Amino acid sequence: MKKISILAIITLVLFAAEFATTIIYFWDTTSSSFLIENSMVELQKPTTGAYRRTAVELNVYPINVEMTPGEAHNNLSEGNTPFLPKTLVVGFWSPLWAQMVFGICILLCIPIIIWGIICFIRLLVSVLKGQVFTRKNVRRLRIFVYGVYGSIFIIQIYQWLCYRYASKQVAFQDFAIGSFETTVGWSDFFLMALIVEIFAIGVKLQEEQELTI
Repeated sequence: MKKISILAIITLVLFAAEFATTIIYFWDTTSSSFLIENSMVELQKPTTGAYRRTAVELNVYPINVEMTPGEAHNNLSEGNTPFLPKTLVVGFWSPLWAQMVFGICILLCIPIIIWGIICFIRLLVSVLKGQVFTRKNVRRLRIFVYGVYGSIFIIQIYQWLCYRYASKQVAFQDFAIGSFETTVGWSDFFLMALIVEIFAIGVKLQEEQELTI
C-alpha cells in the first residue's frame, strides 16, 4: 500500500507540474499580447465588420534556408551567437463575435478550474494521509482531469481560431507561418483520462473485495 501511495503522489505531482506549465505558458502569451494590443491603438480598423485588436503567438520558420540569422550576446564566450525565432507574437484584427464567445467561455471555465484545483489539493492531502482508493478521490480526480483540462481545450479552440484569422491577415518577409500546436496534446488528455478510469476500477475492485471478506 505504501508503494501505491508513493506512485500516486508522483503521478499527482506530474499532473500538477504539467498543469502549472500550461498556466505559465498562457500567462506569458497573455502578457506579450497586451504589449502588442497597446501598440495597435492608432492602427486603422477594417472598414467593414466589427473587429477588435488582439494578438496571438504564431509558429514560424525561415523561407530561405540561407538567410542570415540574427545575433545575440553570449555571456560565456563574451561574443555573439546566431539565433532564429521559432515563435512570434503578432497583432491582428479578430471578429467581435469571437471575442464575445471567448469571454462567455472564460466566465464558465474559471469556476470549473478553481473547483478542479481545490479538488486536486484535497486529493493530494488524502493520498498523503494514506487514503488512496476511495470514491471521493475518484470524484476529485475526475473533476480535475475532465473539468480543468476540458476548460483548457476550450481556450485552445479559441486560440486555434485566432491562429487561423491571424495567419490569413499577417505575412512576413523572411518567414512562413507553421501549423498550430496545442499546449496540451490530445494524447496526453486521453492518457490522463485512462489513468482516472483505471483508478476508478481499482476503487471498485477494492470495495468488492472488502465486501467479499
